[in-house]
Amino acid sequence: MKTELKEISYELDDKVNSVSLSVRTLNDIQILLGQLKVSMEEADHSNDRQFYFESHFRKVRVLSELTFYTMGKLGKDLAYLEELKDKLFEMVNSSEENKKASTECESKSEIKER
Repeated sequence: MKTELKEISYELDDKVNSVSLSVRTLNDIQILLGQLKVSMEEADHSNDRQFYFESHFRKVRVLSELTFYTMGKLGKDLAYLEELKDKLFEMVNSSEENKKASTECESKSEIKER
């Protein structure tokens, strides 16, 4: 059981770090989209709308793709974390049940010895 707990803790650490990276990426996307919004508002009042449109469209396309792949990775990582949580929960409950059963057996054997 100790080896399994060690493996789960390493996997848990890896996936939590991965989720953290995805959240930071999504935060960066949010910042860039905010900056893009401001730039688009400024371009609306400019004479170079076509130039700005192409630049803005490129940024939107890249951010859209980045968001798509980041959200997909985040979803997979979250599903795996759920599996690890369930496995860990089962191991802890199983261990507690085994200890309880062992304690009950010891108590019964002590009573018989008296």
